[in-house]
Amino acid sequence: MKKVAWDESFNIGVDIIDKAHARLFRILHKMIDLSDDASGTRHTCKELLKYLEAYSMAHFTEEEEYMRSIRYDGYAHHKQIHDYFRDETLVSLKKELEQSDFSPSAVRHLTDTMQNWLAEHIMKEDQAIVKKTAVKKSSHCSGQTGLISRAVIQAVQDVFQAEARLVNPDYKGRSIGNAFYCQQSYDIEDGLRLRLLLGVEKPLLHRGLEKIYGKRKLPPPSDERPADEVLLKVFEPLFAHMGQFFHGYATHALNPDCLLDTDGFRTAFMKGCPCSLLFGSKSGYFIFCYRIWHVKK
Repeated sequence: MKKVAWDESFNIGVDIIDKAHARLFRILHKMIDLSDDASGTRHTCKELLKYLEAYSMAHFTEEEEYMRSIRYDGYAHHKQIHDYFRDETLVSLKKELEQSDFSPSAVRHLTDTMQNWLAEHIMKEDQAIVKKTAVKKSSHCSGQTGLISRAVIQAVQDVFQAEARLVNPDYKGRSIGNAFYCQQSYDIEDGLRLRLLLGVEKPLLHRGLEKIYGKRKLPPPSDERPADEVLLKVFEPLFAHMGQFFHGYATHALNPDCLLDTDGFRTAFMKGCPCSLLFGSKSGYFIFCYRIWHVKK
């Protein structure tokens, strides 16, 4: 498993926080080494996880105390991110580990998720504490995250027959590996248009194809990429689910032009998605994003 290398760019200039961040990366690297080592024991991994969790929570407390001491005006938002990671993301990852009896794949999923979360959190939220970067203010969907998550989880269950969970409520567009993307537009009231942007990692997409075609009748891939009409067979029911959640607004027809490659996804994502959620399942990741804008007449 690839490790996120620690370097000076992660430092925010507050010694107690920088040292804690460096130690968190070292702990995660030890867990990665353990998951890659066939002789690694369940007991050792379990104890290392306990230490990782305890140290993470202690670090959050120290960081929050520092923010209060300097009267950081982004404290409430920052603490909310800490709380969500502690109460939702980490709980979900631990549950997966326990259910798999600390399998190497589950350990790798936890360390991969935590590495990505920690790196993004430091570079955006923690750097903002010392004004090295600005926290972008936008109409975030935090108030609707629970409702949207349940709708997405149900869609993933119905289309892929896979159990999904929200692993990052503030997804920043990081690559999820070999994946396929699609966007769809909805015309809503007062001259507004809503656009949904979905991403499906290849193993998860394959589960959807198996459900549609059956294992024996799966259409052959073309250069490891299914044909457009095959991809649309998977995305169409996903957007149908999302359309129901957004009150059945009229949609533009889903066609091959709606499909995006990785560069197209990044371009669409960079236009601004105030709600960007990353879901995980045993078969792969699923991305849900949306944005709303005024349509020029």
